[in-house]
Amino acid sequence: MKNLAYVFLMLIAFNSHAEFLSGSQFMERCKDYGKTDTSDAYCEGYVAGVVDSQNTLKQMGLIKGIFCPPEKVTIEQYIAWAIEYFKNNPNDLQYSADSSLPLAYEQIYPCIRMER
Repeated sequence: MKNLAYVFLMLIAFNSHAEFLSGSQFMERCKDYGKTDTSDAYCEGYVAGVVDSQNTLKQMGLIKGIFCPPEKVTIEQYIAWAIEYFKNNPNDLQYSADSSLPLAYEQIYPCIRMER
């Protein structure tokens, strides 16, 4: 019962933000990454939230994992790939960044699925 309550609270938390950030908005806010403290803090927090959300859901057994990075990937590497992904996929700028980034990370860190 405790686990069910935790899942319910997580779902509320994931759905409670009023603003969905599009890929365009992500790029606008993160284009100066590495140049300004404000941009750095925003981008690091946003990307860490996307990565941590997937990791939490995976650890809880709710998903198998969309992307499976090696252990030592840095937040800077995640951000650099996100920016590169949106530059190379301008059609995806219209979609929410929180749904596009896991798909972007899947391209470089795919989960290896073993058939049984």
